Amino acid sequence: MSHLRHMPLFAIAAAPMAAQCWAEAARERFGRRPRAGKWIAAAVCGLALGLSVYLAGRGGPFSPAARAAQLLRGRAYSIDDYPVRLCDFIEDARLPGRMWNDSRYAGYLIWRFSPETHRVFTDMRYDIFGARFLAEDYAVRLGAVEIRQGQAAQYGYLPRAENPDAAFELTWRHVFEKWGVDFAILDYLEGRDPNGRFYPWSTIPALDASSEWALVYRDPLERGLRIYLRLAPHTAEAFRRCRELAPYALYQRPGRAPFGE
Repeated sequence: MSHLRHMPLFAIAAAPMAAQCWAEAARERFGRRPRAGKWIAAAVCGLALGLSVYLAGRGGPFSPAARAAQLLRGRAYSIDDYPVRLCDFIEDARLPGRMWNDSRYAGYLIWRFSPETHRVFTDMRYDIFGARFLAEDYAVRLGAVEIRQGQAAQYGYLPRAENPDAAFELTWRHVFEKWGVDFAILDYLEGRDPNGRFYPWSTIPALDASSEWALVYRDPLERGLRIYLRLAPHTAEAFRRCRELAPYALYQRPGRAPFGE
């Protein structure tokens, strides 16, 4: 049940068939269809719909039920809940090439960019895409993850696995090089220990210290998202535009509401 938001639709479609099956089972058992068939069908539909609403509401503040409650209270949309300004910057700076993003805000990126300008690296549908993209997602978000050599060979990071069960450290560098990432959207809070310090292998400190990558955008809040651009001949013009638009990596599109308003 990984897609609970579809449960109400499933209940509406399945409840009449469930009621029909129940009625046929009763006819075979008792020799006749129950006289209260319509009431039974209505009860089954109601129970199925109620169960689906209950399940859909179990996801906390970001569940479909919680979002519907916010809508009823008049809080339908806030740009601070989405990477709106970050996407403004990507559009206005005309960032080229392949983008890396983690899966948590992929839906908004798809709405803004796909398929015309950029395709997302992945989104939350790992039940469709498979474990490989989940491992690559966490390798970038955390800096490194441990997988087996057999998996590394299967994912294309080793020509072959000498010892399929031996450990292989998959890092952000592996992922960026394999996929030819030109700019990456990263969360500044990722890759930290319980005390809030970056791990030695975390991605953001490595990019900050690298001569091959440059920070070109950051959200106004320290805990926000950041964009790092690969420094290469094919991104030189984009890097110039980035510095013109946001000399200090802060950007506000004219006419867009300031952060927090």
